[in-house]
Amino acid sequence: MKQALLLGVLSTQFLLLSAQFYQNIAPAQGVFHSYGFGIFGGGVSWADFDGDGDDDLSLSTQAGNDLAIYRNDGGSLTRVFLPGLNFSASSTQLLWADYDNDGDADLLVPSFDAPTRLFRNDGIAGFTEVGTEVGLPDRTLPIYAACWGDYNRDGWLDLYLAVRPESPSSDLRNYLLQSQQDGTFMDRTDIAGVSDAQKAPLAVNFVDLNGDLYPEIYLAQDKFYGNTLFQNTTLGTFTDVSVSSGTNLAMDGMGISAADYDNDGDLDMYVANSPPGNALFRNEGGMTFSNQAANLGLGHYGTCWGVNFFDADLDGLLDLYVSSENYANTLEAHSALYLQQSPGQFLTHHITGDSAISYGNAVGDLDGDGYY
Repeated sequence: MKQALLLGVLSTQFLLLSAQFYQNIAPAQGVFHSYGFGIFGGGVSWADFDGDGDDDLSLSTQAGNDLAIYRNDGGSLTRVFLPGLNFSASSTQLLWADYDNDGDADLLVPSFDAPTRLFRNDGIAGFTEVGTEVGLPDRTLPIYAACWGDYNRDGWLDLYLAVRPESPSSDLRNYLLQSQQDGTFMDRTDIAGVSDAQKAPLAVNFVDLNGDLYPEIYLAQDKFYGNTLFQNTTLGTFTDVSVSSGTNLAMDGMGISAADYDNDGDLDMYVANSPPGNALFRNEGGMTFSNQAANLGLGHYGTCWGVNFFDADLDGLLDLYVSSENYANTLEAHSALYLQQSPGQFLTHHITGDSAISYGNAVGDLDGDGYY
């Protein structure tokens, strides 16, 4: 059996691949989860948090609920409550990463109604919350997106927090937290030149767009502020190349996926938008990009959020999944799987039953057979 793409939706669905089509197996796996109608929905991730070699499932939750963590045992999911992993505010993402280089997965939980938390994995002892202790902001900030990446290539993960203020006149700004190679972080935002204040970010990625192995920072901005691209100078600072790169599209930017969809050796970016249409920024080299979404039939004119490139059918060509709110409940606005049939040729597939309001998705290999 080919498995599994998970969609993080208001009503969670598991979609299993069989002959290039998916079916919902959430009920059979005992996954009954709804984020509810909170602000912008919640996140979902696949990550091997227990180190046994298979993908485990994590789902963010609204205030008053425990994080929804499911351990994968040979393709069977069991909800678990991990010692010390206590968080009952509203979570927007669940980002697993080994920030302290001790060989296990730690968990960052961004939030908009509580301070963002970092839970250190202490092995069989469980988890310890260390956010403020290691240098994360100690106050509540409207953080709707964050990402890990080694921007200075010292072998330690750094952290970028995207802050979305309620008012454009707010003095709030984003945070670039540099690892000090001892499990703590230092705020390098101003020195690096990446504060990007008075905008409305809903997604952020570290991504190496020019092949020098030093990742850039790309932010998808909501409310037509224009997306932001910071080029890594390799010297600990960044240069704003949003305009010159052609990636500063004014849109309701709500999700980013970076991948080499055209197999030309560099990374491209797909960015979710509202009905004016999503963007596919093809990398033209020299830190310049062209929007190819409409040309390739990948515009998708719903209100889209989570996006992911992955090879659904293992044919060597990247496919694309797009999550959509679909309040209009029309087929065109449903979440969609775009199957790349040949280089640059995509077939739009709407999965049967995949019509729920969806804010995010993640891909994982539930049973370890190589299929997502």
